[in-house]
Amino acid sequence: MPGSGGGLENSNINSEAVENTLSIEDQFWNALRGDEEFDAQKWQELGIDLNIRNSDGYPAIVVAQKNSKIENVKKLILTGADAKLTGDDQYTLLMRAASRGDMDFITWLLDNTDIDINAQDKDGDTAVNEAVYHQKPKTAALLLDRDADPYILNYKKESLWDWARKTENQELMGLVYKRMYPVYENFTRTGHNSVTTSEKTPEGAVLSQTFNFTSRMVSTVVSGSNGPLSAEQSRFSAMPQRTIAAAGNAMRILHSRRQSQHGK
Repeated sequence: MPGSGGGLENSNINSEAVENTLSIEDQFWNALRGDEEFDAQKWQELGIDLNIRNSDGYPAIVVAQKNSKIENVKKLILTGADAKLTGDDQYTLLMRAASRGDMDFITWLLDNTDIDINAQDKDGDTAVNEAVYHQKPKTAALLLDRDADPYILNYKKESLWDWARKTENQELMGLVYKRMYPVYENFTRTGHNSVTTSEKTPEGAVLSQTFNFTSRMVSTVVSGSNGPLSAEQSRFSAMPQRTIAAAGNAMRILHSRRQSQHGK
């Protein structure tokens, strides 16, 4: 058709003209979100700080991840961007990857950056919390294998086990319970540095003792069918040393098992 070639040419010229009116920063954001050939080093040489934030306060690495441009995230990090940066929500790259079940990217982040696997967002939740909440059992297992701490409470004092129970997902519940409460003989690990043992009394109540090796205190609780009947705390020095030694041995074995699982 007469003039059709000129129209296409004018369209290309107009597009280039619009691009040329954009600031370097605007061009960077456009390339970051849509350019498969994104070159982080080129933008750095043009004067762009790779830790730049958009108008909403999100750093470039987060913007790229939100737009599912994972290769661009990697390019930014490998060229010097800080992998730990977040927006005001304190939601890390690892948390978003966990919520999506992106195990390949999780592995890449843990292998290639100093990102904190146990970082907490503005609500106190961690990456493994996100995996559990979004019912990604394989992702949760990967994070736990890579030393995610299952005992961190969020700012509502909710545990990972609380989150797992809410999902009613049997696979997740089994995974989290097994990782949080491993057993050696009659001792169950119940915290970073504590073990608990329970037994029935002749009267049919349950006597539980928790040995905290940080505070060096023993919490003793006697419970009946309607709840706790009594509770008291004692120092290690006031307890039979044979009992303390048995609890300490269980703590060491359970701790060493966890380390061996993580290849440490």
